[in-house]
Amino acid sequence: MSTRGGVSSGKRLANFVAPVVIIIVVTAVFLAVIHTSIDESSSIRSSGQAASWTASNEQFQCLSAAFQKEVPRGSNVWVGPESYNKIYSGPWLGGSEQMLAVMATLWAVPAPRSSARWSASITSGSECTGLTLHVEQL
Repeated sequence: MSTRGGVSSGKRLANFVAPVVIIIVVTAVFLAVIHTSIDESSSIRSSGQAASWTASNEQFQCLSAAFQKEVPRGSNVWVGPESYNKIYSGPWLGGSEQMLAVMATLWAVPAPRSSARWSASITSGSECTGLTLHVEQL
């Protein structure tokens, strides 16, 4: 093996190749991130996505107004789970129940059923773009 200045040609090659490989990998990852970011930005700005968000916001505002009309501010409210999480063996709130929990947190006090004065649920209906709020005093 020939050496020049005490360094073998294999070691010189490795000292050259390693940084080049690292630069190529970093560049490829960086370009992939840029591509993904552009794709995500395009889908978020699409008119269909904007319309979906607008409809969801209008539905939330409608249900929230109904909730505030029915439940006195600061009251203890039970937002019951429809099912239980089989992995954690605890209550699980799905989409509409999660929305209801947010409404309750902003207006009232979510509480266990044993100490709640009100019960609230959301079902399919026609009042708020496909959903209806049901409130009952316990």
